Amino acid sequence: MRQRIHPGYVKTPMMVVATDEDGGGNVGQIPLQRMVEPAEIANLAVFLASDESSFITGTEHVADGGMTAS
Repeated sequence: MRQRIHPGYVKTPMMVVATDEDGGGNVGQIPLQRMVEPAEIANLAVFLASDESSFITGTEHVADGGMTAS
């Protein structure tokens, strides 16, 4: 089964400038008050591709610092 990852604002050089992370901007809307690091998304993808997740099927994984839940 296919897994889906839905990242929020990923902290890349382009996004840091576009969202004005240091000055608030859209980051102020994220409950965790920061953007997700690229490595955090990569770690989730590696976990889902590993044997450790062999019983997880057809799920949606939201990594947005709580924006969707709030």
